[in-house]
Amino acid sequence: MSDISETVKDWVAGVLGPGVAVEYGRFPEAAVACEVKSSPGDPWVKRYQSGGGIKRYAYEVYIRVNPRGAEEPRFDALAALRSLQGRIESREVPPIGAACLTHEVTQLPNEHSTEKDGRAVYQMTAALTYHEKGN
Repeated sequence: MSDISETVKDWVAGVLGPGVAVEYGRFPEAAVACEVKSSPGDPWVKRYQSGGGIKRYAYEVYIRVNPRGAEEPRFDALAALRSLQGRIESREVPPIGAACLTHEVTQLPNEHSTEKDGRAVYQMTAALTYHEKGN
């Protein structure tokens, strides 16, 4: 996992709060679990001769919750993802250590799938565009 991936994961965890277990690249074993991972694609938007340039870090956020009708209270994953969306749209950015040009939602929060055991998975995607320094 890259430094930016770790920073984004930690930022998402801070936004979602202590009731949500967050990990990079996989769901943690928890009633309310969140997976943050990088989206596929070339990160370079523009390269400079100095070795720096403009990069884009696209990421996906998935929240898995208990099935409807379960004994445990159901976590409102859509509300949590909409809260994350609101923070992004208010121009909040993770402290990535580079000049951030944009932070945008690329796919609105939605219900992504239902697992065999009935747990629902909700998703949203976003992207950071930032300037990376060269030599």
